[in-house]
Amino acid sequence: MFFNQGRGRGRRQCTSDYKIVVIQRKARELAGREPIQMAIGISLDEVVRAKPSRHKAITNVFPLLFEKRMRRADCVDWMARQGYPPAPRSACVFCPFHSNLEWRHMRESEPDAFADAVAFEHRYQAAWAQKHMPTAVPFLHRSGEPLDTVDLTPNVQPSLWDEECEGYCGV
Repeated sequence: MFFNQGRGRGRRQCTSDYKIVVIQRKARELAGREPIQMAIGISLDEVVRAKPSRHKAITNVFPLLFEKRMRRADCVDWMARQGYPPAPRSACVFCPFHSNLEWRHMRESEPDAFADAVAFEHRYQAAWAQKHMPTAVPFLHRSGEPLDTVDLTPNVQPSLWDEECEGYCGV
């Protein structure tokens, strides 16, 4: 979440809470006390996200980095050669790290999903106001403006980081 009046942004925790922790829990359930080798699909163009596991019994391995030496474009090409459809980014409908292009595409091509994101923003703001400072209002759009009224023209400056965040959101 982003806050109005330049008050900053909330924690990036979705990937950790809803992907990493869930997958590690299931892996532990399946493996019991045996050591786990966890293959992580991080490509060469996001090498900074490759980190060792925080758990002693889990060893992270990165086959796209060290064995295959593949970039994201190589992965997309491989998937196309295998007959797979293009994979969408694994972000939630209400992810605050969507670009203007992603928000606009959702608004125009998936109006029900966009309406869900707007409704989520309103519910989150109402819940926030009951527990926190009412002057620091959370918003899904990085501008700190309401999603249903914000200007979604394309960003003039390209993102140098492709909205990546050390693996804690938008993975």
